[in-house]
Amino acid sequence: MKPVNRGFSLVELSVVVLIIGIIMTMGIGAWTANLENQAHSATAQRQAAIKEALTGYLRRNNRLPCPDNDFTAPDGVENRTTPGNPATACSTAFGILPYVTLGLSRDAARDGWGNLFSYQVSNNTNTPDAGGNWSDNRDWTTSANFRAGNTGTITVNDRNGATVTAIASNVVAVVVSHGRNGLGAY
Repeated sequence: MKPVNRGFSLVELSVVVLIIGIIMTMGIGAWTANLENQAHSATAQRQAAIKEALTGYLRRNNRLPCPDNDFTAPDGVENRTTPGNPATACSTAFGILPYVTLGLSRDAARDGWGNLFSYQVSNNTNTPDAGGNWSDNRDWTTSANFRAGNTGTITVNDRNGATVTAIASNVVAVVVSHGRNGLGAY
């Protein structure tokens, strides 16, 4: 009697490898989608906490903090033209969320992808009118200018290709997550 060769043919092994490849591809896709959902969820939760911190800061100080503009080594502290003097203007209207000033941790100031949130605050100071009156001073970063009826000066736009659509105007402050690709983030 001849011994019987036992084993798998090349075709059978190819089919098994193909099936394993399909299963792994589906698993990786589901895993990637799960990670993306977790990042979105973490970002939304952190933005809600930032909103609460900004609201609490506004209640306590009658003003909003200036952005942190130390882009190379962010320390989370607001930057003013005269450091530590809240009566002076912000160094810039746009920068990194001043998380230390707001009492937040550095991790709370990062979106779900690990990028620091950007922050812009309305601190537009227009020139006085002919009578020397500041009729439209909408600077939300000094308590001297915080008053009923003030609106913001920021317009938030949405871009779809070449089409730009304003989705909000007279905004006081904006906190931006730069998403998965991190473009514009620090």
